[in-house]
Amino acid sequence: MLRHDGARPLAPGVRLLDVRRDDVDQRLRALRVARGVRYAERDHRLEAAGAPNDPSFGLQWPLQNTGQTVNGAGGIPRADEDVVPAWQTTTGSSSVVIGVIDSGLDYAHPDLAANVWSNPGGIGGCAAGTHGYNSITATCDPMDDDKIYGGHGTHVAGIIGGVGDNGTGITGVNWETSLLPVKFVNSSGNGSTSQLIAGLEWLIQAKQAGVNLRVINDSQTFAGTAFSQALADQIDRLAANDILFVTAAGNSGANSDQPASRRYPCGYGGPNLICVAATNQRDKLAPWSNYGANTVDLAAPGSNVYSTLRNGAYGFIRGTSMATAEVTGAAGLVLASRDESAAQVRADILDHVAVLPSLTDRVRTDGRLDICQAVSACRTETFGTTTLGAFGQAVVADRKLANRYSLEQSGEVTKLRVNLRPTANQGQQVIRGVIYADENGTPGALLGSTDELTFHSSDAAGWYDLTLPQPLTLQPGDYWIGILGGGTSKVARLRWDDLNHSRIWNTNNYASGPSNPFGSGLSVGDERYSLYAVYSAVSDPLEGD
Repeated sequence: MLRHDGARPLAPGVRLLDVRRDDVDQRLRALRVARGVRYAERDHRLEAAGAPNDPSFGLQWPLQNTGQTVNGAGGIPRADEDVVPAWQTTTGSSSVVIGVIDSGLDYAHPDLAANVWSNPGGIGGCAAGTHGYNSITATCDPMDDDKIYGGHGTHVAGIIGGVGDNGTGITGVNWETSLLPVKFVNSSGNGSTSQLIAGLEWLIQAKQAGVNLRVINDSQTFAGTAFSQALADQIDRLAANDILFVTAAGNSGANSDQPASRRYPCGYGGPNLICVAATNQRDKLAPWSNYGANTVDLAAPGSNVYSTLRNGAYGFIRGTSMATAEVTGAAGLVLASRDESAAQVRADILDHVAVLPSLTDRVRTDGRLDICQAVSACRTETFGTTTLGAFGQAVVADRKLANRYSLEQSGEVTKLRVNLRPTANQGQQVIRGVIYADENGTPGALLGSTDELTFHSSDAAGWYDLTLPQPLTLQPGDYWIGILGGGTSKVARLRWDDLNHSRIWNTNNYASGPSNPFGSGLSVGDERYSLYAVYSAVSDPLEGD
């Protein structure tokens, strides 16, 4: 029997051995053939599932879109803001205060009350136990009385911070937070610029009095509102107090880059302002959403959104108002994960969107909110082709193909993602992802093979995960990533763009598994497939056995 100094006993006959990350596979092979060793396996990292137990969570497609039908509308899988993985790192914090300036908030709502801010006494001239401010009446009661939507501000607040995992109703992007409402819109849906400015000033004064106010959500935008220097200056005052300001692009389907249809506050811009358009359940820009390649920053789910309403109710509302609340919620999660400035939070969100062809030249980032990527502890990196190719090619059975890419840093690869769509052929086709080492410019040794994916002719077009059974740690260098096709031929179709001599393929019996090494009989082509690897950056492995 092999002796392994430093092995720690776990149970009778069971030992735990610490090894370097890049030695795991070699050590497992040695142990499995050693005398006296019945089995050798990895120590798997266990993670919480992430999804809350709220009964209406399935209606909240912006949080998790499985392609479910919601309120009569169908979606496509993963056309969401990818928040569930982020919840494995943080579900929010009551120390992060988020201002909601709107029609008020039903602060007695059973799915909101635990997350509503309470005045300790004296903040903004208001008594202990009050919950915000009303700039219409200059009082300390921001109760929502909106009759147009049944509680516009309450709906927005639920998206940002409905209490999560409490077995009731819905969940917010933040399961736990502190919602600080300011009412400047009356029961008929009307407000004024002066009341908005007064409400923002009350929030600034609260910040200066010690309230940890980090983000303000302003979902209310009105067609035809003129430029206001006073409001522009007030948003600059928010920036000077390190407060992020998230606001809606509007719902008239107009190009906000055109001066005649520009919406405010979005039109003021600024280093602390994020302007948000809306997408639907199929990752398309909602037809009623305003847009602008130079004036609107990103899009977020805003169509057919289910959330809290007045008097303890729930319901659906659509609008860039809802999309704005999703982005504000993302900012809250970023801040719950680690303390950052408003400028840093803004960069985290805008620099890590999910780029979509449907948003190209529609918003500044060409992308839709991706919360997991915005939260640094959840963020993954990619190498490969993340864009959607212009051309199509059916997957041929018993053939493997790959493209070469460079990995710039050490990374732990967990999966490949490939864009597939059905052909005219009926049936199903099995596919595995493969990763090969580079050997003088061609694929060499097999490094990893994913679990099997079964693609059906009835499946929707989109990105599909090819998950590795164990994470694969790669050092910086060149690698070939690709797929092996099997089963019924030409049921699935790949997307690709033309790049000279970028693809290599050869025949490989699917039932035998991917060959090691890649093999001879190579055919070179110009197809660079819409296929990429997902990895987390890793530091140098710890020394020691």
